Amino acid sequence: MRLLTEDEVALQLAVSKVTLGRIRRRGEIAHRKIGNQVRYIQADVDEYVARSRVAASAPGERAPQLGRYPTDIDREISRRVTMSIIGQPRKPRKKAAVEL
Repeated sequence: MRLLTEDEVALQLAVSKVTLGRIRRRGEIAHRKIGNQVRYIQADVDEYVARSRVAASAPGERAPQLGRYPTDIDREISRRVTMSIIGQPRKPRKKAAVEL
């Protein structure tokens, strides 16, 4: 059993080391920590690739574009999160009448 470095695995998957780190932190690929070094086993890399497979669509049929257009629910969640961070929008102040 040979342990693979991050460079070797990133090259196999055709991704950057940064992207490989994201995949690892999300728990999508198994890895080993030896000291402060991250290492992978070829079987774990092969398993990740097999799980990442996307089924082909039928000839003439378009593949679904998931997440391409936000749904109304996504928009509402985004609006609520934004409002919780920055607060409710302020109502415009009424201008005071100037007395002479």
